[in-house]
Amino acid sequence: MIADIHSRGKLPILAGGTGLYIRAVIDRYDFTGACRDESLRAGLLKEAERCGFESLHRRLAGVDRESAARLHPRDVRRVIRALEVYYLTGKPLSSYQKAKEFAEPLYNLLIFGLTMERELLYRRIEQRVDAMIEAGLVEEVEGLLNAGYSTGLTSMQGLGYKEMALYLTGEVSLPRAIELLKRNTRRFAKRQLTWFRRDERIRWLETGSQKKLQAAVQEIVCKAAGVF
Repeated sequence: MIADIHSRGKLPILAGGTGLYIRAVIDRYDFTGACRDESLRAGLLKEAERCGFESLHRRLAGVDRESAARLHPRDVRRVIRALEVYYLTGKPLSSYQKAKEFAEPLYNLLIFGLTMERELLYRRIEQRVDAMIEAGLVEEVEGLLNAGYSTGLTSMQGLGYKEMALYLTGEVSLPRAIELLKRNTRRFAKRQLTWFRRDERIRWLETGSQKKLQAAVQEIVCKAAGVF
């Protein structure tokens, strides 16, 4: 896709996405050399089902604090993968990532990070959650559950889906589900900021006001024009 865009004389722009996804695209990022053990995975999954997601996440924090810090306790698949790498190699998954993180990139990059005051960011997160509810998030999740999609699926563990599923299965009230979604989204944003702050290639731009946003847009356009 990137090569195709280049071939047409255009400038590829990658916007959004998790830190790991972005690095997998722009850097030589690969831990496929780490071995796998299906029986170990199955045992860890059973432990998660028996003792809870948080128990497995705490175990990861004990051997690989950095990986635990960036992974949500309910992201069982990745928590298990991180534990698998540690138990099979004796090294935390984060050490593999560090070895690859800032190696020679695949492309000539300009990386911009958009930021604002934390209080304003959290307020906008809460407003976005309210808008999602008004736009029919509860009904969307209800439709998925009625169609037979299990709450245990990885796709149903995403922000918004798991919280509304808790409400629809009678585990919490709707106000509590909305409160949980806002809290979990704030925490996710904080983890994302922590992840990206480690990358010194990122040029951070303030966007908390209309004036700052316009200045950020102008800088991005001018810098991009200078390298393309």
